[in-house]
Amino acid sequence: MRRIIAGCMLAALLIGCAGCAFFNPEAVRETQAARSSPAEPSAGDEMDIGDTITTEHCRVTIEAIELAYDVLPEKEDGLFTHYKAAPGRVYICVSLEIKNRTQADLRCDELGWATARYNGNQQYRSFTVVEDAYTGFALANLSVIRPGEVQRIKLLIECPQQVHETRAPLWLAFDIDGTSFKYTIRE
Repeated sequence: MRRIIAGCMLAALLIGCAGCAFFNPEAVRETQAARSSPAEPSAGDEMDIGDTITTEHCRVTIEAIELAYDVLPEKEDGLFTHYKAAPGRVYICVSLEIKNRTQADLRCDELGWATARYNGNQQYRSFTVVEDAYTGFALANLSVIRPGEVQRIKLLIECPQQVHETRAPLWLAFDIDGTSFKYTIRE
């Protein structure tokens, strides 16, 4: 009986962890230099790494923005989920810390998005993943931020590899909880 239960649990784990890795793959990352601003920016302003903006429902801090060929979780022990870019592609990975300021749960998939604007005319939109201590990342549509709690999420923008390799202008337009702001990666 124990073997049957253990077998079922193992099968459920393997089925539920599509895209998981057992070993730490090599990651190629280019991280922007961290900059901070003493005053809180207002809606529509240019944001920097470390800046915090307060919206109606949450407080959002930009922790990091990087270009990565493999987005790995903070903890890479054992079995974990990661996002490896397809050949010829790269991710723009925006790490945010979000605190729920309301008395209700906030759905992570409804918090907002980012759009990368490359070379003046090309646009790429993000999808959201939530950092999870057990599996690395969880799906945003299954995750909530409880009242008063803080959650780290990542906005991932899949782009062609040329976005990483060239020096053409690249900036991000954000809409988080109905508040718009901008971050310039390069001009």
